[in-house]
Amino acid sequence: MSQRRLRLILGLVPVLQIALLNPALCQSSPKAVMAYYENSASKPSLHAFASYLNQIPTDTFAINAAGKISGTVPVKALAFARSHGMQTFATVSNFGKTGFVPGIAEAIVNNPAHRARAIQEMLRVVGTYGYSGVNVDFEAVPNRDRAAFSAFIQAVAEAMRPAAYLTVLSVPAELQDNPLDSWAGAFDFKALAPNVDILQLMTYDENGPWGPPGPVAGLDWVEPCVQFAVSVVPSNQISLGLPAYGYDWNLTRKTGL
Repeated sequence: MSQRRLRLILGLVPVLQIALLNPALCQSSPKAVMAYYENSASKPSLHAFASYLNQIPTDTFAINAAGKISGTVPVKALAFARSHGMQTFATVSNFGKTGFVPGIAEAIVNNPAHRARAIQEMLRVVGTYGYSGVNVDFEAVPNRDRAAFSAFIQAVAEAMRPAAYLTVLSVPAELQDNPLDSWAGAFDFKALAPNVDILQLMTYDENGPWGPPGPVAGLDWVEPCVQFAVSVVPSNQISLGLPAYGYDWNLTRKTGL
């Protein structure tokens, strides 16, 4: 979570092109533009680009293995977003001190008591603070938990829908469905799609400090990822992730940041 940068999420690539070429069309175009709010440092961007934005997830909540949610509520940012007609989402992630924690996701999706508590906690946060819904951002989920993760997301959606709350799910970008993949194997797009309102496709971090230099989101990688996604998920459910950040590699030391 702390490694994230402000990201714009758009429903359709052509809509991005229209909005950039002619900002006057931004509000009237049939699109949804989402930007993640992390902390007070996001406030200037939120205010500067409010006329472009429709949806604001606040990336401010973490969950533990027992399903307990902790975090902060950016009350002023939420009020500002709502006053400008934006939907708001509580982003809940399995992010810990050292990054995304596989064991947290595994404990929640496989333990009925922990799963029930996690869902009740999500409902509490969304209801108490007036969010439009929840954004589940579980990453590094073990691929052996593929079926359990899909069942968990179904349970989340079934709890949210009676109260008219939306379910947004962040998913890794994939070139194809590979249940054996150590990072993306737990995400069965076809099984997940019926139970989410927005599938937020994380088409970024193609390359990073963990590997050799390269683009964060090269077109030759993003395009086939999108093609795969729309082959199994209705296109109107997909939000395409666009990174607003980059990495700097030291080619002498072979490091990046």
